Amino acid sequence: MSLLGPVYDLPTTMAKFVGLGIPLGDVVAMVTSRAAALIGRSDDLGSLAIGREADVSVLRFGTIHRNIFLDIPTLCDPYLRDRTRTGLHYAGQICGVEGYVESIMSAIIVAMSITAASQMREMPPLPKETMIGSLMNYVHTPRKNFQPMNANFGLLPTNGTGGRRSRQTRHEDSANAALGAMESYRRDNAWLFA
Repeated sequence: MSLLGPVYDLPTTMAKFVGLGIPLGDVVAMVTSRAAALIGRSDDLGSLAIGREADVSVLRFGTIHRNIFLDIPTLCDPYLRDRTRTGLHYAGQICGVEGYVESIMSAIIVAMSITAASQMREMPPLPKETMIGSLMNYVHTPRKNFQPMNANFGLLPTNGTGGRRSRQTRHEDSANAALGAMESYRRDNAWLFA
């Protein structure tokens, strides 16, 4: 693949293909499902299907890209699940979130989505009052020019109490609403956290 030197590892090689303009989802398929099919092993290799053995690499994508992110609203169903490739999910900055905490949050969402699928259930919608729910709503909402977003209070719905309040009071109210919404979510969906 490299005209300038040896191929050092798979992530470096994948980054070179992405740099050539090949969409990341296609590059992932090239090194997983398509590679398994080429060697006649698609029954046991090349995907993260339920019940299959998994060999997964977790990468800090920020170390191998230059502001590359996917247009999640067009590529994915809710909770970062690829629309065309069963079992493929995206997490981290590549999915349109900015920041370490936001990237970790996206991986937790993917884990919850996979947990729901493993139990043959739909992932319950995250509460919009929470930062995690509002950020996922932002990431999945189609926009003319999709750009990554970090967690911020501007994503949260206003509670509609009216009147002038200090920023601290507004943020405290938002935090309390989020805590209450997440407690209800966990209680109503205990199977997802078992």
